[in-house]
Amino acid sequence: MTVEGTPVPDQPDYPQRPLLSPGFRLCGDEPWDTARELPWGTARDLARVYEEPPTQQETAVRLLGCTPRNALRRALDAGEEDLGSAVLRRLDRFGEPVQDAVEGEVTTWIPSARGPGRVDLTLQPLAERPPSAAHDVWELWADGRPGLPNLWARCDEPGRRFWLTTALANRARTAEDAAPGTTFHLDGRHIIDEAAFFCALGEAVNGPGGYFGWGLDALADCLCGHFGARRPFALVWHDAHIARRCLAFSPTARHRPYAQAPPVCPGTARQPGTARVSCTAPRRPSQPRVPRPTSSRMTQRRRDDATARWRDDETKPRRDVAEPHRRRT
Repeated sequence: MTVEGTPVPDQPDYPQRPLLSPGFRLCGDEPWDTARELPWGTARDLARVYEEPPTQQETAVRLLGCTPRNALRRALDAGEEDLGSAVLRRLDRFGEPVQDAVEGEVTTWIPSARGPGRVDLTLQPLAERPPSAAHDVWELWADGRPGLPNLWARCDEPGRRFWLTTALANRARTAEDAAPGTTFHLDGRHIIDEAAFFCALGEAVNGPGGYFGWGLDALADCLCGHFGARRPFALVWHDAHIARRCLAFSPTARHRPYAQAPPVCPGTARQPGTARVSCTAPRRPSQPRVPRPTSSRMTQRRRDDATARWRDDETKPRRDVAEPHRRRT
């Protein structure tokens, strides 16, 4: 009879060295004295079976009716088995690339039934495939970069997050930053979560479909320049009460939602429901202050100095007769 069991995660792997016992005894989970008297059985040998969890691989992508060109055409004509890796890009209606969809390795190919000279390729992804929300985002980018603002508001939360990656892939890398001191206007009517804030922020700085960070770390990189704005600049947040209601802290013992809008810069006026945020260069960190000694340490130091001076006076030779005072003639 073969007995199988599952090891406890907190216990080490046994045996850790060659077996020295002629056999093994299977005991219950009772106390040691009772289990030793009432064994469940004996065994001549044991074996540990390592069962690794199966790795989940992405489903392969099949390209039907592909027309091979350039390097792929030469590899197929030469009969090479290793066709290498490839990147599958999403195109708009004008044939311009929108975003990388799948990156993987071309594993197999067969002649296609969709026409002479065409082949069906199998692409095994090497990374995660785009989420299902990518379809809605790519449909909004079907005519190229959007020309209308707030198209991202039609997507759900996963779609808004994927919109940020699409905007990053299509940002204008050669465009110059706006001059320092520029005022940008943030449309806050659709800012209901963090992803919506960065979508609206990208459009406020770089227009519809623009990008200006997808998180706090990315926003810090964008503030360094080459992403459409240079510090210092001002950001006027319209309809800020919507984000304040949706993004504020939940009322707990330590965190309370904001009761009023952020303070406005002196000398500037704003309309109800707007907030003005100024972005300036970071201040230079101040030098750390050296803590001064406390009163007790200062008192002890003074006592030590007085004791040292008294010992020096005791070691000096004393003169019994004072020297007469000399007058100048």
